[in-house]
Amino acid sequence: MNKKLTEILARLALTDPQKTTENILKVYELKGSCIVHFLYFASIILTGLDNDKNTPKKEDYKKALLNGDFLLPDGIALKLLYKKHFRKELPNLNGTDFLPYFLSHIGKNIPVEIILYGGKEEVAQKSAIYVKENF
Repeated sequence: MNKKLTEILARLALTDPQKTTENILKVYELKGSCIVHFLYFASIILTGLDNDKNTPKKEDYKKALLNGDFLLPDGIALKLLYKKHFRKELPNLNGTDFLPYFLSHIGKNIPVEIILYGGKEEVAQKSAIYVKENF
């Protein structure tokens, strides 16, 4: 595994959903913002993070992942890669499980703004509607 990918994988959150939620809210309160990225195995392959060839797009993606406040593992393929490389289990923090948990555990008196990015606009709009209606 190349050095860049190892550096990124080493930044993955290793706490359970409750502690991760507490940590995110703590950073949000201190800084007034908190950037949470989800890393999906296919993103590693599609951006070429798994090879040593440098491209500006790959460098920008790597910087974004490393400069965020939290990097959460998303998907079984990433869990398998992490276990093979680091010999440790990743917690279940994938987007479809963690985001509903996170949103349902934010106190009603805590004003939090959420920005969704990374997908098609219609997916983000449907997600925003879902979040508003359910949380």
